Amino acid sequence: MLSSRISKYFSQKTFEQRTSLALGWLNASMAIHNSCGSAGFYHPLKGWSAPYPETSGYLIPTLLKYHSLYPEIGLDQSARQLADWLCQIQLPNGTFHGGLLNSKSEPVVFDMGQILLGLSEAYSFFQAERYNQAIIRLTDVLIQNLEAEGYWDKWAYQPAYIPSYYTRVIWAVLLANTIIQSADTRNKMEKALSFYHDKVLPDHTVENWAFGPKLPAYTHTIAYTIRGFYESGHLLDDQAYIELARSQCDQLIRLLHEHGKLAGSYTKGWKGDYGFSCLSGNCQIAVLMAKLYRQTRNEKYLNAALKIFIPALKSQFLSGPIGIKGAIPGSAPIWGSYQRFRFPN
Repeated sequence: MLSSRISKYFSQKTFEQRTSLALGWLNASMAIHNSCGSAGFYHPLKGWSAPYPETSGYLIPTLLKYHSLYPEIGLDQSARQLADWLCQIQLPNGTFHGGLLNSKSEPVVFDMGQILLGLSEAYSFFQAERYNQAIIRLTDVLIQNLEAEGYWDKWAYQPAYIPSYYTRVIWAVLLANTIIQSADTRNKMEKALSFYHDKVLPDHTVENWAFGPKLPAYTHTIAYTIRGFYESGHLLDDQAYIELARSQCDQLIRLLHEHGKLAGSYTKGWKGDYGFSCLSGNCQIAVLMAKLYRQTRNEKYLNAALKIFIPALKSQFLSGPIGIKGAIPGSAPIWGSYQRFRFPN
């Protein structure tokens, strides 16, 4: 069914070519650093950035999923190289430097959560003990630094700001706990998820789901937050969080129908900036809509997924130098405020 839906926009051959170009770009983002991490982005004037441990982490599940579709490409080895590199750069106390590798900054809770997602998927696939040990050390340090009320105050991206997109870190810890099997960790993540659930407003927006206080939330961080509720709900077998995520997606579908597209960012009350699209966030939301379709078989989620994803795919660059060919910019137009003039990994 999905292939026939996509064929309304692209031939199967064209879709396969675009997929190949995107995977080629990801491989280029790793090759530029000799497979020691994936560059965080490409800038047309400044070139490739340093490796980004956070996104290198959550690229691992993507590479492994595509390996099941295209085993001849060897994406499993790309995923293994990323996981091996992450183990090599893990600090003695179990943490990782935040930001791009060359920043040597303090650890960042969110970054470590995304690294944990990747290591957990790598361990599930490869069963390598080094990944298991890295998971245990990283999970331990995240649990040890969780406040009694259920939130992380230390190692924030913005000092003194507790973002609600930490729900995606909770998902990561719960996924790691399917390997570690700690009742205490599960209990603490239940409390943490409840803390962020209390930030949900009546209109289904969430306090502090932007990158900083009083900032509009890109669809990027909105998707992070909703996906965290959704996946955590599944791992906890708690239908309330799954339904919350579904209600939030229903709100996005309403906005999609009302405006013909999603805004690049939203403030409280779903007041959107429709002057640009946050393509990274739109792709994340499309994935979430597709997951809801698989769960419910409700056609509205599949239709929404395609309506959101296809315009993002049409923004892909099909030619140009190696850092651009196959890439999708962070924003459309490319000078939009999210990752302005950058092609993020």
